[in-house]
Amino acid sequence: MELDPENAEALNDLGVALEQQGEFAKARVMFDRALKLKPGNLYIQQNYDLFREADDKRNRKKKPTATPTPAPAPTPPPTP
Repeated sequence: MELDPENAEALNDLGVALEQQGEFAKARVMFDRALKLKPGNLYIQQNYDLFREADDKRNRKKKPTATPTPAPAPTPPPTP
């Protein structure tokens, strides 16, 4: 079976399937292509918005937040 590169609905469906398989970068490409072909399609836009929201959350979880390292406690002066 061959993919029709001009079928926005098929590209959208492929984006959904790729997202479910964990292929997030490929899914984003399919959603982008689908929206370029049919920018006013609310169904495709809704799927893309949901994907983007979930993908942003996944990406935030991957990046650890930088926590400042506490400064070491001062060393007390030696006792005579």
